[in-house]
Amino acid sequence: MGQWIGKTILHYKILDKLGDGSMGVVYKEERARFKIEAQAAAALNHPNIATIYAIEEVDDEMFIVMEYIEGKELKEIVGAQNFVPPCRRFWIMPPKSPKG
Repeated sequence: MGQWIGKTILHYKILDKLGDGSMGVVYKEERARFKIEAQAAAALNHPNIATIYAIEEVDDEMFIVMEYIEGKELKEIVGAQNFVPPCRRFWIMPPKSPKG
């Protein structure tokens, strides 16, 4: 049963066996997916995306340090009467002419 410890399965690195029972075995994994996704988000540079300053781990807990952006919560914006989701706006707007 310990053959998985130390191996990576998809994006999960198996660290240790926590227990087993009649339904299967429970392993502890390294949260590699969290790191991969946080690093991908940190690589983005766009005015509409909060900047990620760091990906940290303290006492076996991982967290992201990111830019604070003052403004309304998304649920307030979505709840506004005249709100049209950006994806819907793309369907409404005609394509721009390459000549300007």
